[in-house]
Amino acid sequence: MDSINLILLAEFPGRQHQIELLSQLISQPYQTGVPFLYINGHTATGKTSIISRFFELYQLEFQNELLQTDLTNKKKIIPNYAIIDCTECTSTKVLFRKALKPWLGLQNEYTTKATEYTKCDTVLDNAEKLRDLDALFIPSLLQITDMIDLSIIMLSSTTWDNIRPLATTSPEPISIYFTQYTKNDILNILKFDCPKDEPIPFFCTFVDSLHETFRRSCIDLNELRRIVLLLYPKYVQPVFEGQATRNETARLFKLCQPYFIEAIDKLHLREISSYEWQKNSIQASAKNDYEKIEKSISNMLVDTGVQEFPYLTKYLLISSFISSFNPPKLDLQYFAKTTEKKRRVKRGITLLKDSRGGKRRQQLIGPKAFPLDRMLAIFYKLLDFPGFPTIDLYTQISSLVMLKLLIKSSSEESLDSIKYKCNFSFEFVSEISKSVGFEIGKFLYDFC
Repeated sequence: MDSINLILLAEFPGRQHQIELLSQLISQPYQTGVPFLYINGHTATGKTSIISRFFELYQLEFQNELLQTDLTNKKKIIPNYAIIDCTECTSTKVLFRKALKPWLGLQNEYTTKATEYTKCDTVLDNAEKLRDLDALFIPSLLQITDMIDLSIIMLSSTTWDNIRPLATTSPEPISIYFTQYTKNDILNILKFDCPKDEPIPFFCTFVDSLHETFRRSCIDLNELRRIVLLLYPKYVQPVFEGQATRNETARLFKLCQPYFIEAIDKLHLREISSYEWQKNSIQASAKNDYEKIEKSISNMLVDTGVQEFPYLTKYLLISSFISSFNPPKLDLQYFAKTTEKKRRVKRGITLLKDSRGGKRRQQLIGPKAFPLDRMLAIFYKLLDFPGFPTIDLYTQISSLVMLKLLIKSSSEESLDSIKYKCNFSFEFVSEISKSVGFEIGKFLYDFC
């Protein structure tokens, strides 16, 4: 087990405590293991990677030991494991079959040899999906560990209390918590992504500065690795073009600054795909001036899927943006007919003021929640339909919620007053407005 620990510590920096606990809890093949182990932590903390690599080395080591050692006076142990992604299992039958397959397969293979028996470990990744299955599944699976030499290991991003079946009793697991990576751990991990032809100190300088830029908005290691992979070619490009040397760090970051700024808005927020970024960023070069670089990157949004929205869905997005950023008092001013405006002109409209007496900009405050009825009323006014449209608006709204373009801000129980909030920028809704020939600036309070 010591050799396994050394390999894992070299491959996974910052996980010494967790690796030592694993080696202690997952016993030797000749010993009885822990029946139930629960591993939880935030996403991208190395849970699945470390467990997969651990059992790969674990099985390989003891298979070699069986070949090199004479065990005629002992029972031969054949360790085996299975890693199951719970998101792929649609029913308890499928999950039971996958969980017991390694043990049943080895039992059938070695039933004729009385001096041999099997030891199996079943790893259930994304264990929070088990909540969608039968409430008796987890207790039933854990009872099997009392009958055969089978260990259950669950990997999840949530705690055991959120998965524990409430209607039945189940044994308490031994828990291992994977903490968030520190800055030094992240830099040591990203060091493995350095290209073969590039010097590691130069690459680490870039990674350190990139982490300082994105650490407030991105703590996901997988996301940081993706951004490093896409931005490093633009950082080192001036070196190959003769615009700067590797020692001129300040100049390199000055030339790469437009990409950093645009990456936060477009790349990190998925307004543009990795493929489109690589395809379109080739047009920009350090030999160009800043305006050309920024223009080249800004034009990447042209083919980012805005044209793929249905026509009426675009107006739903426009209506939601207006509902989030316009005060409800001004709906009559923007959308009422001329006769209605004259009828209410005596009442007047009180404009929103800040503490200094100036006009308060809603764009700086952020989107506000709005009731569904208000958004639909604006939607019908913008399109000026004589009757209801043929599409199912509620299905379209549900799709926008799934795409995270709309966020439901009310509870599930309050069906009479469902409220939403838009979750996209002004630049995004401007592109949508241009695609349908709509001038959204005329209907926003901030631009009047």
